Amino acid sequence: MLTFQIIYCLSMALFLGYLAVTIGKFGLTKSYSNFYYLWEEAKPGSGISFYIVNILLVFGVMMVGLELSKNSNWQMLAFFFPAALAFVAAAPRFKNRWEGIVHFTSALLCAISAVLWCILVAHMWYLIPIAVLLMLILALCTRSLRTSLTFWAEMAAFTATFTSIGIMLF
Repeated sequence: MLTFQIIYCLSMALFLGYLAVTIGKFGLTKSYSNFYYLWEEAKPGSGISFYIVNILLVFGVMMVGLELSKNSNWQMLAFFFPAALAFVAAAPRFKNRWEGIVHFTSALLCAISAVLWCILVAHMWYLIPIAVLLMLILALCTRSLRTSLTFWAEMAAFTATFTSIGIMLF
């Protein structure tokens, strides 16, 4: 289990570090996926950081999630939400018509399967309203609820999912 704890901690450090650096450099944005465009506009070619961070996150979360779900009838959810995130990362240009279809469909599948994983596998449904409330408070404190509603909804889903994984691991 120590290996999975290390993988989880490294994945979370990467994700949180990327969030912190991007928000520190560009401020809050409309959505997490908009990070690709922010980096790409700042320096052409650097939008690939969105892809790299998310693919590494996918590998870490999928390995840990599958391990934690191995005795569950719902183990496939531990595959679906990271796999869907991989498609979000692989199709980062959501403003493009065709790539946008892949991106939005994958993002929706990722959110739904992550929340279902929290409920059906981790049995931590209560983390979902707690995460939503926490993100609502942060959005209100930063006066960014209207401009960044999608971002805060995404962060609530990430928070609930990653917290439930962390609780199960430790």
